Amino acid sequence: MENAKQRQETLLVVDDIPANITLLLKFLTDAGFKVLVAKDGKGALKKSEYAQPDLILLDVMMPDINGFEVCKILKSQATTQEIPIIFMTALSDTVDKIKGFSLGAVDYLTKPIKYEEALVRINTHIKMSQQQQHIQEQNLKLNLLNQELEKRTEQLKQRTGILEKANCELERLNALDCLTQIANRRRFEAYLLSEWEEVAAAKLPISLIFADIDYFKHYNDHYGHQAGDECLRKVAQAINCAAKCLSYLVARYGGEEFVVLLPKTDAEEAVQVASCIQQSVQKLKLATAQPLVSEYVSLSFGVCCLMPNQNTSPQTLVKIADEALYEAKKQGRNRVILNDRTLI
Repeated sequence: MENAKQRQETLLVVDDIPANITLLLKFLTDAGFKVLVAKDGKGALKKSEYAQPDLILLDVMMPDINGFEVCKILKSQATTQEIPIIFMTALSDTVDKIKGFSLGAVDYLTKPIKYEEALVRINTHIKMSQQQQHIQEQNLKLNLLNQELEKRTEQLKQRTGILEKANCELERLNALDCLTQIANRRRFEAYLLSEWEEVAAAKLPISLIFADIDYFKHYNDHYGHQAGDECLRKVAQAINCAAKCLSYLVARYGGEEFVVLLPKTDAEEAVQVASCIQQSVQKLKLATAQPLVSEYVSLSFGVCCLMPNQNTSPQTLVKIADEALYEAKKQGRNRVILNDRTLI
């Protein structure tokens, strides 16, 4: 093979047989690669650590540490786990190949090695590795830009005194609520529209639960806003765990108010879900600022169930559930109020 143009990539060849190393060294050098060699597993680990090769050609059968063990160690270390490894072996057993792939190898070269084929495989995996590295670098840059954006946004909120307004604007940009890590209002409204159309076509009921943390303003005033944020996070996760059905959507509607959308769910089941949520929140045993209402932080629930028709809309469902929540508060909080419109 004619001498190729010098390349930037470095390969590490690991083999305990000098003749194999000599042949590979000449071939890969002629192909333009920078080539390092190691004659055993220990040498491979050492050179991989300090040289950071772009790809490793690793013999499976070696006397001190076999190739499988070397691969396992390299893939367990943060500094070497991204280096692509191609095993070289005379073993043709499928079990051995599966073992190698399970340890993190990207390919196999069967001895005696067909050098032209090996070159194609090496180039392919180096290119894939470089592309992956490029993606990671771009993601890192994007994360740094996002972090800088968040920092500047926080500074802006502090200077202008519009913390809540800015938070709402940021939340609308994403599907997740940044504080509680559940769906935000924008996601809820979009899901409500799509599910409404589906249940209307199927002539099935749809239910909505409105849940509000009782006396949350008192909680914030008593324990502080940092504790209030932690309370919101814990309550959100408790609601999310209690509403287990995959079709249900749990979202933070705003402030201390949450919603659970239950497509294809009747009133009885919706009330059961609300009761289950209340029990889950009570089990958190979050101290309340209003012990006369409940020993621990509690929720008030408004539940609505209706059958979509030409006289109703998603806004109807939201309005009725909100009215039921208002009634729950009016009656003393820490309770579930149902407005079942499917009976009308």
